[in-house]
Amino acid sequence: MFHIAVLPGDGIGPEITREAVKVLKAVGRKHRLELVFSHHLVGGASIDAQGVALSDELVETCRRSDAVLFGAVGGPRWDHLDLPDRADYALIRLRRELSVYANLRQFRLYAGLEDASQEYPDVDTRHEIVDAGAMNLIRRPAEYDVIIMPNMFGDILGDEAAVLAGSIGMVPSAEFSLDGTSLYEPIHGSANDIEGGNVANPIGTVLSAGLLLRYSLGCPDGAFDIERAVGKVIGDGYRTSDIWTSADQRQVSTTVMGDLVVSALA
Repeated sequence: MFHIAVLPGDGIGPEITREAVKVLKAVGRKHRLELVFSHHLVGGASIDAQGVALSDELVETCRRSDAVLFGAVGGPRWDHLDLPDRADYALIRLRRELSVYANLRQFRLYAGLEDASQEYPDVDTRHEIVDAGAMNLIRRPAEYDVIIMPNMFGDILGDEAAVLAGSIGMVPSAEFSLDGTSLYEPIHGSANDIEGGNVANPIGTVLSAGLLLRYSLGCPDGAFDIERAVGKVIGDGYRTSDIWTSADQRQVSTTVMGDLVVSALA
């Protein structure tokens, strides 16, 4: 039995984590994994209900879990607060409490999104200063396979590289703990301007669930199934609004995109 703490958060967080949980349940049935989900308030939602962005009780729940699936936190309603009372402090503190030491961001250009920066030959590993790396990442993206950076540069160049994957909504991440529970989340924020519209791209969160399967639950086949299913859905021409580029593609909602991935798992 695996226990997964689900922290939807604010803005589009509940919408995208809902689809990721839906996909995880489907993978669990396929691979006979006994998955137990607990859902908790965090960020602004927790401030409104409990007066704190991240409760001590939730920290302990996360520590006892096999993995944490995180949505997004923050928004204009809480931006006037000072640290540590701000909604986005929840993620900062949770990372510290779980002793995460590295953030893996997986950028992949799926078939059907090729109109996002052409194929180039691979090159050897090298050292670069960050300003040159930022320029070359856009000009010659296929020169890079793995990029290792400190936190600030990784955050900035990670958002830049999301353009190469088609949208920031396409990119998952895993934050690995030194000795405990790892944290999985999409790299984007709470996008409060589209909250409740059922238009957010859940793929980054769904792929984060795939990383969760691979690294925390020891189920690489389940992770591969998710990645293959996402590739099939994109290849079949389905798009949320952020990656929709032409009339011959079929624009779908957050919920439908999740349903399509579940169907493709079969």
